[in-house]
Amino acid sequence: MDSTQITTANDFINQGKFKKAKKILSDCKSDKNALFLLSKCYKSEKNLLESLSCLEHALKIDPKFDLALFDIALLHKSLKNYDSAVSAFYSFLKIHPDVYEAYFNLGNLYRDNNQLDFAIEAYKKALELNNLDYEVYTNLSDVLITKGIFKEAEVYCQKAFSLNQKDPRISNNAGFLQLESKNYDSAIQAFQYSLKLDNENFFAKKNLGDIYLLMGRHEDALNLIYSATGKISFNTNHNGAIFND
Repeated sequence: MDSTQITTANDFINQGKFKKAKKILSDCKSDKNALFLLSKCYKSEKNLLESLSCLEHALKIDPKFDLALFDIALLHKSLKNYDSAVSAFYSFLKIHPDVYEAYFNLGNLYRDNNQLDFAIEAYKKALELNNLDYEVYTNLSDVLITKGIFKEAEVYCQKAFSLNQKDPRISNNAGFLQLESKNYDSAIQAFQYSLKLDNENFFAKKNLGDIYLLMGRHEDALNLIYSATGKISFNTNHNGAIFND
């Protein structure tokens, strides 16, 4: 397959014309770049296994094909192949040790498999490489909250909020941290802010309702709890951390 065909197929993919690209690429099984593009076509069809097969074939042609390695890791992550995803990300990092997205995704994998210490390490490495991504700060604060490391979680939560004031997960976590410190007024403000951003925010409603119960504002509490759950129930676990991929 010549470079003109590769360029044409790539242009079709960029235009969202995957069927046209696939028609050009489908007969080529020996060009790593063609296989990489063909994997994108299969991915657009939600055929993740065939997409993965193309990438693995490309990697046999060039074991250091970095683009294929990264996408293989992401596909294994989507397919819940935990060990294979972790292995692929580390193989990618041997080639490109300074790509923060790889560490961010590793952090998410470790977090989702309850390997929280490894998740913390991966997120912190991601922040060494890029300290302007609020999602890394948010997910790191989530994990620290889960481990009960509240003071450090608050530092990362504040940094996340300084970078993005529009994500209700951040103010939700801020509210939870204030609640843990028994700063009820500050917790109320944080959860109310979450509800301004997302008036269907389940965790904000539940936690705010629980605070109102503690303060003796039973009618307000019951209204919020019913709004959140559709039934009257009391929850003593206020943890509002929401994970983000």
